[in-house]
Amino acid sequence: MNVIKEKNFSESFQSVLEEISEKCNKCGLCSKDCEFLKFYGLPKDIAGSFDINSKKGCLMPFECSLCNLCSAVCPQGLNPKNMFLGMRRELNRLEKINYNVYSRILNYEKRGISKKYSCYLIPENCNTVFFPGCALSGTRSGKTYDLYERLKKGIPNLGIVLDCCTKPSHDLGRSGFFNEKFGELKSCLVQRGIVEVIVACPNCYKIFSEYGDTIKVKTAYEVIEKNNLSELNNLTGSVNVHDPCGVRFNNKAYNAVRNIIRKSGLTVVETVHCKEKSFCCGEGGSVNYVDNRFGGKWARKIKEEITESKVITYCAGCENFLKPHVPAVHLIDLISEPENLLAGKVKVTRSPFTYLNRLKLKRRLIKNSVPSEISERNNIRSGHKNSKIFTWLRVLISLVLLAVLVSAADPVKIKQSVSGFNGSCLPLVFGLIALSVFISALKWKVLLDAQNNRIGLIRLFRIYVISLFFNNFLPSSIGGDGVRIYLAGKHYNRTSSAAASVVVERAIATISLSLLGLAGFLFSVKPLVIAVWPLTIVLIAGIALTLTLLTGWTPGFIKKRKGRLRDSWVAFSTAAGELKNEQSALLVNLVLSLAFQISVAMVAAAVIRGLGLPVPGMADMFFITSASSVFAMIPAGINGYGLRECAYVILLQPYGFSSSHALTISVLFALFVSIFSLAGGLDWAISKQRDNKSLENSEVTI
Repeated sequence: MNVIKEKNFSESFQSVLEEISEKCNKCGLCSKDCEFLKFYGLPKDIAGSFDINSKKGCLMPFECSLCNLCSAVCPQGLNPKNMFLGMRRELNRLEKINYNVYSRILNYEKRGISKKYSCYLIPENCNTVFFPGCALSGTRSGKTYDLYERLKKGIPNLGIVLDCCTKPSHDLGRSGFFNEKFGELKSCLVQRGIVEVIVACPNCYKIFSEYGDTIKVKTAYEVIEKNNLSELNNLTGSVNVHDPCGVRFNNKAYNAVRNIIRKSGLTVVETVHCKEKSFCCGEGGSVNYVDNRFGGKWARKIKEEITESKVITYCAGCENFLKPHVPAVHLIDLISEPENLLAGKVKVTRSPFTYLNRLKLKRRLIKNSVPSEISERNNIRSGHKNSKIFTWLRVLISLVLLAVLVSAADPVKIKQSVSGFNGSCLPLVFGLIALSVFISALKWKVLLDAQNNRIGLIRLFRIYVISLFFNNFLPSSIGGDGVRIYLAGKHYNRTSSAAASVVVERAIATISLSLLGLAGFLFSVKPLVIAVWPLTIVLIAGIALTLTLLTGWTPGFIKKRKGRLRDSWVAFSTAAGELKNEQSALLVNLVLSLAFQISVAMVAAAVIRGLGLPVPGMADMFFITSASSVFAMIPAGINGYGLRECAYVILLQPYGFSSSHALTISVLFALFVSIFSLAGGLDWAISKQRDNKSLENSEVTI
């Protein structure tokens, strides 16, 4: 069967397809016990018919458990698992995956690599560390600590690392993210002189053994097996053993686990499918997030082969996933509390308390360590303090500017102005704010539609209100744009297109802002000439940025790089460049941007009216609001606070407004917009609560 030649496929993936297509003899051994292959067909057939643009092609690879049983039974020595993993990577590279369904496991992974949960405790002259993994540390934090102490008896200078190997991203095909984060972890270890890692998690073993390069890896059970373990030798009975997929083909781990069990006095009764031919527990490859029709059958197959009252496994994920189906227990439970294990009295922590356990373990380890041993990932410390200093500096600048303005104003007059605000003007103010947000959503929709990314106007309105909330309550207005990119990209699973639409829209908005301000200047009664120069500079910059984006330009230094940064930039620049052929959409967007700026001027005018003050002409308002927005763009304060108020004081002075009134107008304008944006914060909170509900009710293991 010939392989479909897809021009978008990478060379490495194309070669995998060709190898499977050429060498697979369709013997059927791989599909004998695999429900996934029984349903979709033999590897040769799948390789020859895979269509990455079809719905089936996008779903099918994510229903494979990636357990590698197929390679264990293949007489041709083929590895179909690599083909399905390659499909996932290609779908990720072409941005055809909706990762929203995997938010639970990806959030779990994100916590694992965060500063809050990760910790590196590496003594001087240490060359070996214990890497317990996320799941064991959470479900059995006390036993994890005891295991570390037990390992130190044989390796006194042993260090310990609490971190995540990012296997979820690896299995989901997020190779760019995985290579970056695991590369950081590996670099941290190598820089600290680590040459060997002892793991408790089979999945961590798999990642380190395949991608650890010079770092050697072994399971903790291979080390423990050599200990005396005399405290275990009073048990009687027999047990089955479930071997996790992560250590498939690792005979040393198989033997070590069985020797530990036998040292306890228990007899191991092997199931039909054990060791290298062991079944997946059903959690592999995160298949249960898509459709559990295949994953759930693995557990039932295991249950059919169980002959004893206890099944010992050495993967916290397997134990958790098998528990509802078979009497599964963890090997660590046997080592730490053998009597309770046989009596069925072992207590295991479940989510959300697993996260507290991991923090408790981290605190306990730090408390009992020398301060010089404690460190973090390089990426956590790098630039982190500088970023905080810069943020606090901007906060300080905003506070100083506001303090100066308040001191120069008359507090009594400000209080009187605010208390005297005409409440009947509030519906007009909030109505105009809503109108401005609606126009913003509409002009964004024009660009999204031009990209064939269809999102309803109501949905875009909600996204814009959410982004407005982040604009007002994050230390940068860029934060709101990031939220827009994230939410739109999640909706149609094309982050690069979402980013391109947002950035191009921003660039056009600067043009419209400057044009309206300059037009207002020409017809204004009492304009400040000095404000013309910033407007002109922003106009030129906006035009230059827009033209650059529409050419699809990629900087030379990025072209030379390899990896996620280059791929992301190329995808973004390509998506932006494609908009150059949509002249009508760009023109409509510019017109709507002008309408948005007009609505902003009308909001300011409504605030002035509510204070009972004379409203300048609309041309003057166009000039004042546009010029103040330009000054607020200066990245010297937080969201323009302080800078915007200074601009209002200066620009309104020629119209007879006192500094007290000008300051009040600016502050009330920002206050009303912030109050309106709270609806977006509430919408966001409700959405996040709905998305993370399952995370609060059940444990996630990897």
